[in-house]
Amino acid sequence: MGDWSNFCIVIAAQFLFLLIVAYKKRGLKSVTKRLLLQSMALGVLFGISFDLLVGKYFGVFDYRLGFQPVFLVVNGALSYGLMIATVSLLRAERLARLYGWVVALAVIYELVNHYYSVWRWTFVGNYWLAEAVAVVVLYFGLAILLGTTLTLTTGVHFHCFHKRRATRARVE
Repeated sequence: MGDWSNFCIVIAAQFLFLLIVAYKKRGLKSVTKRLLLQSMALGVLFGISFDLLVGKYFGVFDYRLGFQPVFLVVNGALSYGLMIATVSLLRAERLARLYGWVVALAVIYELVNHYYSVWRWTFVGNYWLAEAVAVVVLYFGLAILLGTTLTLTTGVHFHCFHKRRATRARVE
């Protein structure tokens, strides 16, 4: 298969995961045109910046399609946009549950990418070590960064970013 075909398969898997999260958390009607369009717009801005800084400049990952402008825009809108939409649907989760969802997302993304390669991790020489670090750490860091970006740009608040307030009444 060609690189663009692989990319389409990875995007389809990301969209399917978004639908699963929507179904489990808020219902399929929560995947609105507004959510997708906002996520895609933010995905272009965030994705291009993240890809060029973390991927190209720091050399953490590389794309089979390279860092060409057309791919960066399409990848930002679709790949980062779908992840932003997914993270947005998970905003009511506590930190541990958010982490569980993000690890599940990472496992799915990495499995599909293993068979239909779009990116590769380049920060360590050992393939399996890179995969393990990506699944257990990097995706969660990205989700937290996306959650923070959503909070700053759209005002969407994430439950896990706020301390729980004690609601017990004082007994005198």
